[in-house]
Amino acid sequence: MTVPLSARQVGIVLMLASALLFSSAGLFTKGVAATAWQVIFWRALFSAVLTFGMVALRGRWRPEVTQMGAQGLLVAVISALATAAFLSAFKLTAVANVALIYAATPVSYTHLTLPTS
Repeated sequence: MTVPLSARQVGIVLMLASALLFSSAGLFTKGVAATAWQVIFWRALFSAVLTFGMVALRGRWRPEVTQMGAQGLLVAVISALATAAFLSAFKLTAVANVALIYAATPVSYTHLTLPTS
């Protein structure tokens, strides 16, 4: 007999899985004998296929794309550039350096958004 999970429990499981997969990015990026651009290409390709596949399975292709608007497109472009920078950093420097910079991002962002009065 299986007990259905609550929305909170599902959220916790998904967050833990996300953290586990994201934290292994450095290991897999460093472990592959490919250039940074090759890793970026394959990651982008699989990401696009999976994202478009999920949207298509939901049957909401047109509303999802049209409601995204210019702001959604800007977020997508910035996210793609950030991913390219993130993966390139793994290929060009030590994983610890990238992890330290990435961990400092929330603090840096908070400092930049504080009022300057």
